[in-house]
Amino acid sequence: MTLRSRVRHAQNGLAVTDLGSVTPLPMPASLLTATDQIAPEALHAAFGRAFADYVAGPFQLPLAQWPGFLRRQGIDLALGRAVLDAPGGAVQAFALVAPRPGLARWRLATMGALPEARGSGAAAQLLQDFVVRGRAAGLAAMELEVFAQNERAVRLYRRHGFVERHVLQGWQRVAEAGGAQAPAAALAVGADAALAWLREAEACITDLPLQFGADLVAALPAGWTAWRQGRAQLVFSGDAEAGLVVRSLIDLDPAQHDAEALLRGLLAAHPGVRVSAPALQRPDLGGAALRRCGFAPEALHQFIMRRDLAGPLVRDEAPADRPAVAALITAAFRDHPFSRHDEARILQRLDEHGALTLSLVACDPASGEPIAHLAFSPVRIAGQDLGWLGLGPLAVRPDRQRQGVGRTLVEAGLARLRVVGAAGCVLLGDPAYYARFGFRAGSGLVLPGVPASHFQALRLDEARALPAGTVSYDEAFGAG
Repeated sequence: MTLRSRVRHAQNGLAVTDLGSVTPLPMPASLLTATDQIAPEALHAAFGRAFADYVAGPFQLPLAQWPGFLRRQGIDLALGRAVLDAPGGAVQAFALVAPRPGLARWRLATMGALPEARGSGAAAQLLQDFVVRGRAAGLAAMELEVFAQNERAVRLYRRHGFVERHVLQGWQRVAEAGGAQAPAAALAVGADAALAWLREAEACITDLPLQFGADLVAALPAGWTAWRQGRAQLVFSGDAEAGLVVRSLIDLDPAQHDAEALLRGLLAAHPGVRVSAPALQRPDLGGAALRRCGFAPEALHQFIMRRDLAGPLVRDEAPADRPAVAALITAAFRDHPFSRHDEARILQRLDEHGALTLSLVACDPASGEPIAHLAFSPVRIAGQDLGWLGLGPLAVRPDRQRQGVGRTLVEAGLARLRVVGAAGCVLLGDPAYYARFGFRAGSGLVLPGVPASHFQALRLDEARALPAGTVSYDEAFGAG
């Protein structure tokens, strides 16, 4: 699959069933009900039916274990909502919510629709309600996890302003006998100390999955163990027969050497035992250490997605947006001293050439009108496609400039490129502005005919070397 395809179609702990149509239909308030007002057996049965054909496998949990399941997911049923087929009737779709008060966020723990309700717009209605209630509660952001292979759900979330922030990967391997020396007992830490460390980590790590934090680790069945070395902590549970599960692995050092040492110790202490980590592990917090220790990534992986409530709504450009986007691009570049005033035409030509890898709009949260636009398109380096993209044009409507809208768009776009595996990004622009995102000039990449100080590059995949050579853009740009 090409990078363009991954960007367009890469799309939960728990996650979301195939939700069908995303066009919300008018819904009487009487059909939207708090999930704590629904009989547990009815909600449990609806959950089982909604997830019977789930991408990660069917949901099978006895009713007696349902309360413990909700507790381990941090779900507050008073915050969840369900769509009924009639007042007091049967559940058709549901959205369960886990609050994160320390971060002023809610997490959409799971959302699903029964087969007969798919295509009714119930899921989109629930998602809109989720966002509206979060804003009314004064929250800073809403978050969720979703399997990348669940493309319909990913597209639904993007339409509602959720942006992929990180890949969450699952891992597994069998420990071999005769490996590294087992760790000293001094690495073990008590439960209270482990939970206190996790609370401090949650406060300083943006978008740490809730399941890795103190509240849900504390909700695990008794018998979990915590080890710590340097700036890393590992929490695991299980036994030799059932296998071990990594419940939380966090290394605050980007090099992840401490996490690697903890993992090697775990493998050495449990030879012949299967060790797995669910699809919640961020690459930058321990995923690289798992890979170096010989763990194999699982085929299914997740995205953690976030919608910030204070700023504009960021989503993929829709065909109906193009007239407004063209107008705001023209207005944004009208007085630009170095513009050829063809940026709107460049965007259209990129689309016609099939070279518009990613096209994002920022919309006014009140009116829904596009107020800014950002495009990414493929570039070649020394004549080769190395997975690099060019950023631009970036345009913000004149009356919304210098309000952080452009920065929001750039951050969202780069986050999307990272999660789909782009190698890097280049741009021609103001070094003083783009330095805040990590772009630097003088990287060995050259664009003929422009000031070297203004042609900048950012490596998005640290595992790949920074290439050198002449960069060429799509012919839609008319040069380069």
